[in-house]
Amino acid sequence: MKSENKRALISYIAAVALAALGYFGVPAAYMYGVSAGLGNSLLAYYLVNAVQQLFLFIAPAILILRARENRWQRFLSQWKRLSVDTTGYCMLLSVACTVVVSLAVALWLPLVEGTLGYVPEDTPLPEPENAAQWAMALLCVAVVPAIAEELFFRGFLQTAVSKFFPRGAVWGVALAFAALHLDIAALPGLFLMGCLLGKIMIKRGIGASMLFHGLYNAVVLLLNMRDVQIGTLSIFLCLFAFFFCVRRLMREEETHAADGSRL
Repeated sequence: MKSENKRALISYIAAVALAALGYFGVPAAYMYGVSAGLGNSLLAYYLVNAVQQLFLFIAPAILILRARENRWQRFLSQWKRLSVDTTGYCMLLSVACTVVVSLAVALWLPLVEGTLGYVPEDTPLPEPENAAQWAMALLCVAVVPAIAEELFFRGFLQTAVSKFFPRGAVWGVALAFAALHLDIAALPGLFLMGCLLGKIMIKRGIGASMLFHGLYNAVVLLLNMRDVQIGTLSIFLCLFAFFFCVRRLMREEETHAADGSRL
């Protein structure tokens, strides 16, 4: 028992150290490299983002989850096989959700600007110029953050909080997820995303929440890069698709009687 507690303590200390390194050390190293003339390429920018996610979320989450065997087993129980239905609904929802989140932010932003005098900073991502750069951008901005944040917020944090507050775990973790992005302008949209991701993990497994999160990040990246304008008809179609997909994803999957596979 003492050896298990000692291992857990070491894991917690290592997790905090790695998170601090990711938050402070990785950006500092990048800025030092830029100031020293070691390069400020698009590849370096995206790689730094991926490395920061690794230190901030992936490594700490795995260390904390592995610190206790029962905690690790609870985490593994959150994995479910991705069905065709789940994959399809996640794909459609990822597109529709960009419009819903944008509407939430559009309603929220005037309130923040009027009461707090907050003016959001426009910091566009560097735009990829070829297929290799696009692949790197999607990997580092869409895929890696989705895996990292789902491991930490849903795999570790929501699972841990639900032991003590089963009814409020999704909402509380969603609020933490939104707040830790440090973007007051996007707060309601991030909170909505956090709630969706939490519910999807419960109903369809953490693999589904990672899939939806990664697809959503990819859609947002593509739309921002191409400055796509969405018309009124598209907004209504996305709203319909959003509520339809959410309703379907919140249902328990049916199992095929013949082979036990999920429909």
